[in-house]
Amino acid sequence: MPHPETMMKRQRVLGDFGEAALRSQDLDEVLDEACRLVGEALGTGRAKILEILETERQLLVRAGVGWETGVVGRLRLPMAEHSSETFAIDEGRPVISQDVATEDRFDIPSFMKEAGVVSFVNVPIFLPGERPFGLLQVDATEPRHFGADDIEFLRTYTAILGPVIDRLLIARTLRSTEERFRLTVEQALDYGIFLTDPQDRITDWLPGARAVYGWAAEEVIGQPSAIVFTPEDRQENRDRWETETACREGVAPNIRWHLRKDGGGSSSRGPRGRCAIPTAPSSASSRSVRT
Repeated sequence: MPHPETMMKRQRVLGDFGEAALRSQDLDEVLDEACRLVGEALGTGRAKILEILETERQLLVRAGVGWETGVVGRLRLPMAEHSSETFAIDEGRPVISQDVATEDRFDIPSFMKEAGVVSFVNVPIFLPGERPFGLLQVDATEPRHFGADDIEFLRTYTAILGPVIDRLLIARTLRSTEERFRLTVEQALDYGIFLTDPQDRITDWLPGARAVYGWAAEEVIGQPSAIVFTPEDRQENRDRWETETACREGVAPNIRWHLRKDGGGSSSRGPRGRCAIPTAPSSASSRSVRT
């Protein structure tokens, strides 16, 4: 059994990592902190996380603590047959080397020997669904017996780390998708695209909306979307019908005349909804999209 102080320290590390994962949406920042905390918990001051690069069949040193410049974020290892890292991932279980000088099961990467690594433990990291992400490697500069208590702590640590990584990867993908969408719609000057809140107040007025309707963003933000409906349509509650239909069904027909700032009208053919894509109108028509 580990000493009570050691157990308390490791419990604190788990709590500290959980708090760090909640504070940050930056994957590299979270991984670096994960390495720092685990190096502290095991008293080695040196650890790294290696990420699988499937296409290249390599492992990238994605994060780490206690390593010289040029290793973290840059160094790649081949997923070779006699690699302890590859073995740990393929077998789905930790691999321990108590002294690399006497290690005859695996080939030890030269950069680890040059850095003075004498012993290490590899623990695979899996994302939900048992999808391999890579592994956590804790290194020591002296012979080290990584006992059962060390392994159980590291297994718990990586079991927490996997879902955190998955969440941050998904968040990064969403941010990238949103940025591509933003850049796309900001270039669409012949589509009157704007966003509204659940109360149908305008929250975002994209460049195309200004080009189509004539109002500047500061003139319409916070205004009801009915500002672009003709008086006749408002009198017939067409604006309310479109909003309710789009909220209920996700899209509503939007084939009608719209009102411009100068009092003129522009015709539109296209659906209105949370993710509306207009049908192609004739070249004489303006194009309006409500999202």
